[in-house]
Parts: sequence; structure tokens; C-alpha cells
Amino acid sequence: MKVRPTNGVSYGLKHTVTAADASAGEVEFDFRISTNDLRFDLVASVQVLAETTSIVTNPADLAITYPSKGVVNVAGTLVEDSVICLIAQAVQL
Repeated sequence: MKVRPTNGVSYGLKHTVTAADASAGEVEFDFRISTNDLRFDLVASVQVLAETTSIVTNPADLAITYPSKGVVNVAGTLVEDSVICLIAQAVQL
């Protein structure tokens, strides 16, 4: 999923898990403005919420990976209609 940055270094979004996301077991968030990699890596924090109660329901196998600069992959046992809340920050090493 292609998303736009909130500002130059911070990113945040809520995404409702679709049937296709749940079947695939992962959602990829692409924060790059173009197809080129961002200059900096990202570090992300993720919480998965139950759709109706908004209770945190992070799956035990939740994994956050960074396939390339500007891209965050959230994987695990995702349930349709749950909500992924993701906040990412650019990291300058």
C-alpha cells in the first residue's frame, strides 16, 4: 500500500485489515514518494486493534520488517477488519 508521509520525517496511519491482507498474512506500507528509496531507514511501532472494541490484539507472531528504505512490512496472523496502527520515524545513523 502506497502512503504519503505526514511530514518529512514522521509517518502515521490506521489501516483496516482486508480479507486479502488476512489471507496473505502481511501488509506492506510504502512511504516512498517515488519508486526511489528514501535516504534514511525507518523505525516503526505497530499495534493491532480489534475492530469493535479497539482492544490491543497484537498477534503472538507479529513481525515488523523493513524490506527497503521507506518500506515497512507488518506480518503475522492478521484478522480481517482488525486495525493496524503504525507510526514510523526516519532514522539517521
